[in-house]
Amino acid sequence: MTLSAGSTEHRNEATATQAPSPLMLVPMEAAYLPALTDLVLTAEQRAAVATPHTLVNQAENEGCRVMVIKRHDRPVGMFGYAAEGPHGVHLFDLQIALTDQNQGIGCWALRTFVQHLKEETETQQIRLRVPKSNLVAAAFFVSEGFRVTLPPQNSQDTAWHMVLNLT
Repeated sequence: MTLSAGSTEHRNEATATQAPSPLMLVPMEAAYLPALTDLVLTAEQRAAVATPHTLVNQAENEGCRVMVIKRHDRPVGMFGYAAEGPHGVHLFDLQIALTDQNQGIGCWALRTFVQHLKEETETQQIRLRVPKSNLVAAAFFVSEGFRVTLPPQNSQDTAWHMVLNLT
């Protein structure tokens, strides 16, 4: 799967956003690892997401897939996903380089991926977990239509469980 940004406008309930161009979602390749390893993230983000090498190892050993977000042919982010049951997908470790954050790239990548799943697969739900300390990420996913299915219940819980229904 390779997906590109054209002049597509994405709409949510509150606003219309123009996709930052040119963007592409492409499957992970070894050639992207050096640039992805150098992604600058905040300390909170580094603590919450897997390294590129860890994601690649998961893809090889656990059957998940890793997508790279490219801008002007430069990797600026990535995320992993895996099938979860017959009609579910688990999304994890969405990360955008610090210098490319707050420009709509994460929104574009998530919306493009969701649209692909709706149009090209039988996926009915996307599930994810957000570290309970990362309220910015939780708010982002809520703004994209995810709902909290299980908030942290006590000090032992480490994440918000969230779901987006595609049907």
